[in-house]
Amino acid sequence: MNNHKTLTLLGKVDRRILKKMNKEIPSDKKNTWYFIDYASHNIKLGEGFDVILEGVKKTLIPEPVSIEVKEVYDQFGTKIKSIPKGFQTIVNLSFSNKIPIKIDNLPTYSEWIFNSKSITLAKHEDIKLQMPEIEVLIYKYLLNIISKAIEPRNNVQKKDVVDFLISKIRVSSPTDAIEIINKFKILGLAEEKNKDELELLPESS
Repeated sequence: MNNHKTLTLLGKVDRRILKKMNKEIPSDKKNTWYFIDYASHNIKLGEGFDVILEGVKKTLIPEPVSIEVKEVYDQFGTKIKSIPKGFQTIVNLSFSNKIPIKIDNLPTYSEWIFNSKSITLAKHEDIKLQMPEIEVLIYKYLLNIISKAIEPRNNVQKKDVVDFLISKIRVSSPTDAIEIINKFKILGLAEEKNKDELELLPESS
């Protein structure tokens, strides 16, 4: 992930720190302040992220998100126009939908503290670029098979996709099937409409 833009959320900012910055905890449930670890790249205001990864191992959290950088303060409490590469910052993030549970459950800190269960924000385009081209092609081919076999329409039940992968593609377990579905989402080949339903996007392939 070092070659692509990411943001690592260590925890939420304590209200006493926000008060010193003349800020308050937002009443809007789609908008919160976070302690951000050393940035991998320069990141501008308005920049967006749509993939959530958990912990040191950066395990994918399969939840559709759209997150935007709204405000940035440096370690001295000065408002700045971007997140500078290599700096820790305090950042206000805006969420298009409700804040995902894994992010909302981050601890509240008064400073930058290492958190083994931190949340890393990334972009699915960048993760896609990290995959070998042959792997991407295989997932695209597999999605086309599924979209033609299950239903004529693109909205399908996640359970049906899992059953198809196990019975027809010989995937060994439901866990492995869910991992394949998560790869579809990372590659922009599928979107999760709700916890039970997927929209397949074979036209992206």
